[in-house]
Amino acid sequence: MELYGSLEYFDRLVLHEYNHMVRNAAVLTEEIGRGLPTLKQLTVSEGLATLFPVVLRGEPVTPLSIVAGGMMAEESAHYCRAHEDEVFAELRRVWDRPITPDLIAQFISGSGDGCLGDRPAKSAYYVGSRIVGDLLNDGHDLCRLTRMPTEAILQLHSESVGHR
Repeated sequence: MELYGSLEYFDRLVLHEYNHMVRNAAVLTEEIGRGLPTLKQLTVSEGLATLFPVVLRGEPVTPLSIVAGGMMAEESAHYCRAHEDEVFAELRRVWDRPITPDLIAQFISGSGDGCLGDRPAKSAYYVGSRIVGDLLNDGHDLCRLTRMPTEAILQLHSESVGHR
């Protein structure tokens, strides 16, 4: 799929943003209160939203579903897959911090699908998609996960596959 320029990408993006809307109404508004979300909360939220169009279309959930979800170029996803442990570790070192423009640039948006050093700038999408994908492949329901608090999702993941 051609990223960022096709009707299929737009269709997936609408579904992605719809999942954010549902999660924000069901969970994040209460989790965040009047403060800023943490990188951890955004990582899980992006994983849920990225896999939402994949699941709705009946596509398989794999470590590279982030490409089908339209949120990362294939080359960047392959990099994250090949360096998964270090990508997870780097994100986890800072993911309890409230979100800042610097953290967004480093882990969420960067510049398009660019890299920071060797690591793709959108690595939070990859990590979130892996956490959620592991749970989906373990039999959990995406709609239920979308409405669960971040810590409950991470606890399920820890029990399901352990810590990376």
